[in-house]
Amino acid sequence: MLRRFAHLQPADGVCLMEYVSLLAGVPFSDSPQCTDELLGAVARAVNDAMSDAARGRLAAFAPALAVTGRLGPGSAGRVEAVCWSVLAHGAPGRGARRRAVRRRDAARDRALACQAGGRWAHWMALHGPRRRAVEAAVVLLARREDADAALEKLLADCLQAALARPVAGPQHTPLRVTV
Repeated sequence: MLRRFAHLQPADGVCLMEYVSLLAGVPFSDSPQCTDELLGAVARAVNDAMSDAARGRLAAFAPALAVTGRLGPGSAGRVEAVCWSVLAHGAPGRGARRRAVRRRDAARDRALACQAGGRWAHWMALHGPRRRAVEAAVVLLARREDADAALEKLLADCLQAALARPVAGPQHTPLRVTV
C-alpha cells in the first residue's frame, strides 16, 4: 500500500517513488536515479496530495516511471507546459490565467531553446519555474472536488508528454500539449 511522504526503509511503508526504486532494483530512495528529477517531483507531489483511498491506483504508473531516465530538455519542457496548461485553465481570475498562459508559452520557448543546445535545462528542472509549475498545478488540482482523478490525470499527462507515447495506467483522455 502506498503512503504519503518519504520513509526510512520499506518496512515503514513506501511512497510511489520509493516503490519505483524497489521495482527498478536501485537503492531505496524517493529520488531514484532511474527517474528524471522533474517527473519524480510530479510523482511525489501527486502521491502526497492524493487521498489514502485513491493513492494505490498510482502503482500502475511505477513501471513507466522506472524507465524514464533523465529527460532531454525538450521532454522536460513538455512536462512543464502540461503543468502550466493546468494552471492556465484552472487558475481563478483573468489575471492569473493570463500569467499562466504566458508562462506556458515561455515553457514551450525554453524547451525549443534547450533542444537547440541550452545548458541550463537540468538546473531549471530542479530549481526554476518547472518546479514551481509542478507545485502550483498540484496545489490547484488538490482543491478540486474530483482531486484524486485530476491529480492522477496530471501524472498520466506528464508521463505521456515526457515519453511522447501513451502510458500504461488508469485510462485518461490525454491533454494535448505541443512544443
